[in-house]
Amino acid sequence: MLEAELAMLRQTASNTVTGNSDKAVAYQAQIKALEEEVDHFKTLSSTLQSENQRLVSSLSAAKKKWPPAMHHFEALSSRIRELEESARRRETEIAKLLVQHRGDLESKIQMEHRRYQDMVHHKDSEIQGFRKELDKVLQGIKLLRKQNALNQ
Repeated sequence: MLEAELAMLRQTASNTVTGNSDKAVAYQAQIKALEEEVDHFKTLSSTLQSENQRLVSSLSAAKKKWPPAMHHFEALSSRIRELEESARRRETEIAKLLVQHRGDLESKIQMEHRRYQDMVHHKDSEIQGFRKELDKVLQGIKLLRKQNALNQ
């Protein structure tokens, strides 16, 4: 009985080791493929960087041949782009401030609305109380008139 359990445990362990070994081989293959991809991308990156440097140098050399008016135009164009970007940032900031202030104002308006609503409810209840008192006084006056009319 113990031998059967031991044999079963050995078989399970053997299966686990075999499965893990297969997984390790698959992972190693994936790692190798990824390393090759990384090497390819490093080469591609290096090629693109050197191409970029070549194009920047070519552009710089071409700009040296420009007449002075063209350099002035390029400077103006650059300044216009800077101003446009600055204006866009400022418009974004203003839009954010407007949203923030609109929210603040709406909350203040709601607060004031609630405050005045509470005041109106309070005054309304005072008026209702006053009306009840007046009704009692009027009833008292009517009762007194009725009693005066009966006494005469």
